[in-house]
Amino acid sequence: MAIDANTLLNEARCMGCNSEASQSTMMLLALLQRIAEAGAAAGGSPGGPLNAVQFNSPLGTFGGSADLTFDDATNLLTMAGALNTTAVLLGNGAAGTPSLAFASDTTTGIYRVGASRIGFATGGTLVGEFNNLTFELKANVQLNWNADLKLERDAANVLGQRNGATAQTLRVYRTFTNAANYERLALQTAAGQMIVASESAGTGAANLDLTLVSKGTGQVAVPGGAVLLKTSAALTDTAAAALATITNSPVAGNPTKWFQINDNGTLRSIPAW
Repeated sequence: MAIDANTLLNEARCMGCNSEASQSTMMLLALLQRIAEAGAAAGGSPGGPLNAVQFNSPLGTFGGSADLTFDDATNLLTMAGALNTTAVLLGNGAAGTPSLAFASDTTTGIYRVGASRIGFATGGTLVGEFNNLTFELKANVQLNWNADLKLERDAANVLGQRNGATAQTLRVYRTFTNAANYERLALQTAAGQMIVASESAGTGAANLDLTLVSKGTGQVAVPGGAVLLKTSAALTDTAAAALATITNSPVAGNPTKWFQINDNGTLRSIPAW
């Protein structure tokens, strides 16, 4: 810092007004005073408690706050109190260099993908992002519970629930009190068949219909094969008599449009249309 000689001389004369010291001595004292003041403005004693991060206060001296501390033993920066409302601005970053990462894994963390988009990277690869009000998983990323229930993107607009060769079940509940009291619809698989089932337990109804409902003039269609209706016991005498006139083979001339009924072991065929 440059010091004007005339200014220093005037300060020395003022300091020596009531002193018998020589002019040169007083100029030296004035110079030392200015140097001390300059040093105090540039540094000085730390402000705040131990571990407080230092900053340049509005007075041009060191400042420190108990709400902003750094522990060099653990490399932990702590923000508390009113500082929680202070913005911490990060660089945009990238998948391979996230703005907020980890010392032991610098390619895993959070970064700005674009306007209103926050990305999450693992091992330098973007795996998901918040895009405005949407959270988007990237291709080949799955939702996984306990490594046995997995939701994945099979293809464009196709959701898959799969786990290798292990059969899966999807349940939609009408009521649920606990695992022993419920009513639900189950979509499940078994060897050689795909099952749509009404299920209940405990306080759930003992008898639940399974209904297929079309809209307006729409129909319930079976594109190929036959519909096999099974009864758990023999049909009543009236029903059996009505079926006695029905052939046990496909309808002649229209072999693909018929229903089959398993009448307690006897297979009967009914024309569908």
